Amino acid sequence: METLVFVDSKSLYSGTANNYVFRFDTPLKGVFCAELLTATFSRTSNLQHIALDIDELKTDRLVANSTLSRSFAIIPVSATAFGSNVVYTVSSFFPIKYTYTPRDIDRLTVKWEDQNGVVLPSNDNSFIIKFTHLK
Repeated sequence: METLVFVDSKSLYSGTANNYVFRFDTPLKGVFCAELLTATFSRTSNLQHIALDIDELKTDRLVANSTLSRSFAIIPVSATAFGSNVVYTVSSFFPIKYTYTPRDIDRLTVKWEDQNGVVLPSNDNSFIIKFTHLK
């Protein structure tokens, strides 16, 4: 079964725009795959990439910068810009998709960080993740 989840910092349950918890009305049971489809965030000067760090979706990826090594997604800031926002659409050539041992997920603990692991200043952001899970 697949479920698309849209998370928008404008509709927060708790936290700030770049460090918050998104809670599901109904937990997803047996999640075994998560794929980032798109992300929108405020333009951040002097950064080559930012990290979408989600505690429940940590990875075992090895990256030269250990601060970012377990973040769910490392997003290039050179993505398409519209005004003060950057819209990142994941390429099918470089998907951001991970498989996991099946797990139940009832929330997403989200942090948007710079390449040094510092939470970015509060700005609106959003993303869509496709979860594949058991019924």
